Amino acid sequence: MERFSQTIESLAEARNEGKGIADAVSNYQYDALEQMKESKETSVIVTSSKGDRLKATMVQPSRAVWDEDGIMEKVGKENCTERVFSRKVLEEAIAKGKVEAADIAPFMTEKPGTAFVKVT
Repeated sequence: MERFSQTIESLAEARNEGKGIADAVSNYQYDALEQMKESKETSVIVTSSKGDRLKATMVQPSRAVWDEDGIMEKVGKENCTERVFSRKVLEEAIAKGKVEAADIAPFMTEKPGTAFVKVT
């Protein structure tokens, strides 16, 4: 836990020092992320040597990826396009019962983003 505290404290200090420290922040970010993965922790609270309480949280962002061509083929262009693919038109078609959400589920996947450690 002591190593965790030092890494999180260093990360917080590096972020507070301003420009010109991108490499230091990146290194501390990497170290903190690896330590959290190794310990299987997603959130830790440490007390810095200055007495500050720091919370580090591992964040794993993701985004939805839509296979627009597959959706258009499955539900018909009239249910998901204006001139081009439109999520709004598709959502309206689902709301009106013209399209079942289960029909488009196979065409949607979650793409993971780059994990990082947020310190507050």
